[in-house]
Amino acid sequence: VEVYARAASAALVLNGKEIARKNAKNDCLFRFRCAYQPGTLEAVAYNAAGQETGRCALTTAGPATELRAEPEEAVLRPGQLCYIRLRYTDQNGVLKPTVREPIRVQVTGGRLLALGNACPFWGEAMAIVEAGTEGCVTLQADSAVGSAMAAVQVHKE
Repeated sequence: VEVYARAASAALVLNGKEIARKNAKNDCLFRFRCAYQPGTLEAVAYNAAGQETGRCALTTAGPATELRAEPEEAVLRPGQLCYIRLRYTDQNGVLKPTVREPIRVQVTGGRLLALGNACPFWGEAMAIVEAGTEGCVTLQADSAVGSAMAAVQVHKE
């Protein structure tokens, strides 16, 4: 496990139990070796006084996989851009970064301007949609794993 932190020391906490702690050397990289266990793995950064300065966690995803479409905005103006995250997750919304399935997208009430992913981070993609003049912008996403829909209202000011 690699932890990047501007800190005096860093620790790994697996399922609530600290399993390792290291002091900084000459950079901001801490490397740990540990056996895989499902659950929550946290990286915790500490300053020289031993006070926690940061924490980041990864949680094991469940077995079910679903496709989600999550727009950044709930209401748009005509012509405004809407960024819609497409993510493969488990039933609780935990990202599944190893899922690699093509996604087909159809937009009504607006225009699809861009669609892509940020490989090597599989499991996620982004659609950029331009809102139409009124009504609702709807994005329908389909893949072998499932379908998702995002709807955003368009209001003239």
